[in-house]
Amino acid sequence: MSREAGVIPGPAQHTPPRPSAEGTSRRSSAPPSALDPVALSPPAGERHLSQQVWRPAPTKGAWCGFAICACAVVLIIALGAAYAGTQSTPTRLIAAALGTAACSIFVVAAIGTWWSASLTYVLGPAALEIRSLGRRIRIHYRSLDRVTRMDRDVGSPPALWPGIHVGRAPAEAGHTCTWRGTTTEPVHVIAATAGASSWIVTPAEPRAFRDALVRCAERVPYAPQTAAPARRSLLDRLAMVDGWCRVAFAANIAVAAAGVALDVRQHGAAQPDSLIAAGVLAANAMLWLAVRHRASGVARLLLAWSAVAYGLSILW
Repeated sequence: MSREAGVIPGPAQHTPPRPSAEGTSRRSSAPPSALDPVALSPPAGERHLSQQVWRPAPTKGAWCGFAICACAVVLIIALGAAYAGTQSTPTRLIAAALGTAACSIFVVAAIGTWWSASLTYVLGPAALEIRSLGRRIRIHYRSLDRVTRMDRDVGSPPALWPGIHVGRAPAEAGHTCTWRGTTTEPVHVIAATAGASSWIVTPAEPRAFRDALVRCAERVPYAPQTAAPARRSLLDRLAMVDGWCRVAFAANIAVAAAGVALDVRQHGAAQPDSLIAAGVLAANAMLWLAVRHRASGVARLLLAWSAVAYGLSILW
């Protein structure tokens, strides 16, 4: 029986009608030994199972993460010096609050950088595994309906920052579309669909990866997926927050930290205008948390206004 590229049919008596894969390319002309996981020797550390390990598409995500970590460290040092260099209780409270926020930024940036460096796609004997941060997500071959390569713009998928795409993208009702990739270039984007769940991966060699995944899935009988989608991770939840709001929030922290550090250096304590600006920042942060899901534009304006207000207080 002939099989259409990109669609993974199972036994005729159990296979529901499935739409053909759109935007897929022909199979790779590479020899079977280059694509067949059974023909490969197990890598180091895997004694019993043959598998292929595929790297994601090259990205600058790790470098962005290092840069964010470095900026956060500078803020932490500046705020620590301000805390130690003043006897003013309000100034110390502000420095401690801003230092906590800067530490949070550092932790998230470090986790995201580690995620980018550790991300791999593994074709094992029974499932596609997406590995990162020492954890793995398994998509069993028996539940795959189709494997599709994109040939069009993928829009604006969730991103922690450029080069790190995690989280759930908008999808049709009842369907989940979860990203675990490093780029939005259509040539690298592959969707593995199992029931009502799609997993988006971005291997460095998309054509060979897709063909290898299709061959692995064709070896096992088709069985509809019944398991629920994987729980959202911390990075998934953060990536779903509006990107511009995250940038504006980080800018607020940086401007506020600079203001406190300068005040302590010049006057020994935060000045009244800095205290007022800090209050505005706290109030706008609360409002942002309240409206960020319903009115992202308003949330952006609130955070941008806070950064401008604090910046003006420093200049004046």
